[in-house]
Amino acid sequence: MIAAVANTVFTIKRGDTRPPLEITARDATGQVIDMTGGLSIQFQMKLRQHAGNDAVPLKVDAAGTFVDAPTGLIDYTFVGADTDQIGEFVGEFIYTASDGEPRTIPNPGFITVRVVQDLV
Repeated sequence: MIAAVANTVFTIKRGDTRPPLEITARDATGQVIDMTGGLSIQFQMKLRQHAGNDAVPLKVDAAGTFVDAPTGLIDYTFVGADTDQIGEFVGEFIYTASDGEPRTIPNPGFITVRVVQDLV
């Protein structure tokens, strides 16, 4: 498990779907975000060189999971298509609170996801 802060790095081999990307959500001051009553958690990811370019589609835009809402523990389990391309990606979770307001985690910055070569 990692804390959701800028410059967090998660490495996974091409084609793997485990382990899940699991983080403790924190606000900009480093305080844990209690997600009790949250409506949804979404994970988004794209190649680092395309971050901020809305013309390039996301590699991943899928539902995450509230693992332990009171402690801010959330995760995303990859599917094969998420990790079929070697490269460095940036990702973030979009948390929708009970009031319907979205929050981006981490904020500021991104989670770095490195998909590395496997043997074959």
